[in-house]
Amino acid sequence: MNSKNTSALIGLGAIGTIIAYYGYHYLEDDEKEDPEKIETQKEVKQEKHDETNNETNNETKEISTKITQSKTTLDASNNNIKMEVTEQINNEKNKWSNYWAGQYKEIDKSKEIDVE
Repeated sequence: MNSKNTSALIGLGAIGTIIAYYGYHYLEDDEKEDPEKIETQKEVKQEKHDETNNETNNETKEISTKITQSKTTLDASNNNIKMEVTEQINNEKNKWSNYWAGQYKEIDKSKEIDVE
C-alpha cells in the first residue's frame, strides 16, 4: 500500500474510535437520568396504560351488552318457535285421536266376532 492510502485508513480509524467513545459516553449518560424525568415518564406511561385499559373496558362492556341483547332476542325467537311447534304437534295429535275415536264409534257391534 502506498502512504496516502495508509494515512487515510489510520485517520478514518481514529475518527471511528472518537465517535465510538463519545457515543458510549452519552449512552452512559442516558442511563443516569434525573429522577424527576424518570418519574414523569412513568406517570405518562401509566396514564397511557390507564387510557388503554379504559378504552378496552368500554369496548368489552359494549360487546357484552350487544351479546346479551342478541341472546335475549334469540331466546325470545326460540320460545316463539317452540310454542308454534308445540301448538302444531298438539293439533296433529288431536286430529289423530279424533279420527280414531270416530272410527271406534262407527264400528257395528253386531258385526264383531266373539272369540271364546
